[in-house]
Amino acid sequence: MAKTGSGGLPGTAEGAALGRALHARFADTPVLADDWAEHLLSAADRARFSDAGNTPDMHAIEGFDASGVFAVNVGCLRYAEDEVLRSLHSGLRQYLVLGAGLDTFALRHGTAVPGLKVYEVDHPDVQALKRARIAAASRVPAALPEFVAVDFETDALNAALLAAGFDSATPAVASWLNTLHYLTEEAIRASMAHLSTVLAPGSRLVLNYAPDVDFSEAQLAYVLRLLEVVDTAGEPMASRWRPEAFVSLLGEFGFSVVEHLDEEQLTERYFSARGDGLRPAIPLRVMIAEKVTGQTTS
Repeated sequence: MAKTGSGGLPGTAEGAALGRALHARFADTPVLADDWAEHLLSAADRARFSDAGNTPDMHAIEGFDASGVFAVNVGCLRYAEDEVLRSLHSGLRQYLVLGAGLDTFALRHGTAVPGLKVYEVDHPDVQALKRARIAAASRVPAALPEFVAVDFETDALNAALLAAGFDSATPAVASWLNTLHYLTEEAIRASMAHLSTVLAPGSRLVLNYAPDVDFSEAQLAYVLRLLEVVDTAGEPMASRWRPEAFVSLLGEFGFSVVEHLDEEQLTERYFSARGDGLRPAIPLRVMIAEKVTGQTTS
């Protein structure tokens, strides 16, 4: 799940929203033009946003250059939204955002995609924060998502989705981004099992995960510093996966991989022509998988 954090460091949900707001306002060519993120910021982050500029420390957190992590987050969000917009041409009517945090797809795109129902799944505390920020915003959202409150470590995802009106007989796109590394393998497996019962064949799942692969020296140094930051924030990473093991996991629950990108391929797609140096600094995997079998309960 996305987290709100505590203390002096921003939580993952709030830090990600601040990063998107800064990027949308100050980058020459935003990877994702999220013009709603600034309206979801805390008072402290709004002050930082107002004072910011297109400077090298735009994504600094307590002296840590978070731009390499931000690039992963925003690149994967763009990847998922591209898949959603492509799928609209084939009749997509449901978009499920797992670990949504302060995601703004519904707030930005609601009127542009009539008939699309957006379901956002996250911890009740995160959703309460988001509802309050939307209510206090000076801008009217294009549409509101259907909020589905779930604690991924303890709650039954499938039951919560069905209770919220999700149609398990109609193909959907689901995204599960920038959160799996905070979940245990047990929680991920349980959520996959639940997803397999509510996503109809033909549905697509867009997700990323922290790969258990060899790091370059530069990547290792960056990751070690990143781990210090997230541990200090009380948001430690809980899982990494060998790529072949993650593909096998998806297969257990009826999903077949359509595309499986690493950080170099994501960089080539969204960052190669940039002049500001923004690019992923850590190993990553982001993928699209399609549901190819019926309900699975394993």
